[in-house]
Amino acid sequence: MKADGAGRGFGHPGICSLLQFAGGTFPTGAFSHSFGFETYVYENAVCDLAEFQAFADSYLRSVLGGTEAPFVAAVCRHAVDGNTERIRECNELLTAMRLTKESREASIKTGKAFLRVAAALFPDAPEMKCLLELQDCPGVNYATAFGVTLTLAGLDAADVVSAYVFSGLSSLIQCGVKLIPLGNTEAQFLLFRMQDQVTDVCAAALLTDLSDVCNFTPCLDIASVKHEDLPSRLYIS
Repeated sequence: MKADGAGRGFGHPGICSLLQFAGGTFPTGAFSHSFGFETYVYENAVCDLAEFQAFADSYLRSVLGGTEAPFVAAVCRHAVDGNTERIRECNELLTAMRLTKESREASIKTGKAFLRVAAALFPDAPEMKCLLELQDCPGVNYATAFGVTLTLAGLDAADVVSAYVFSGLSSLIQCGVKLIPLGNTEAQFLLFRMQDQVTDVCAAALLTDLSDVCNFTPCLDIASVKHEDLPSRLYIS
């Protein structure tokens, strides 16, 4: 095979950055968080593949797609325009929409870890300086840091939203592997089968105005509140 043919898949501008920032090796600490899912397993509410698939579908549509992805899309658009004030407003609104302490802290901790590396890669960008100013108060959500950074890397909103949602779903499924337990082959089949749902929620998120975003996940919020008092925990959240 010719050398130029071997690298053809990397011809899209920013594709290497997308694979780097959305990959599981990028240091965000997301592997330490279950975002309330561990409580479901502890209470035997999710015990097998079928129950986990139902949970993952609900989480994908309500949290990743319904709440977080529209914010990622909005942040991407404001980063393109260089509108740091709107980036700040989006970040503060997303923080306010997280109803439980654990969910807020998990988002801020992963955002801070992500930003620690991203800021060093784009030190002169005004948008990155804006995020650094927000780091301590109220903190930078992972969705905000992700959207700004990948936009600076040259990716458009559709690609950034897709990467964010798919990476979040993949992290959740890895929680299933550890907690249910779920076999690695079953996990990959599940992730593969859910690609159409990922595509649907990403398309919807790109068209959703932030005024229409509703964060209504009472069962997950209760699970998040209960999580910090579990007798034993594998995850931080």
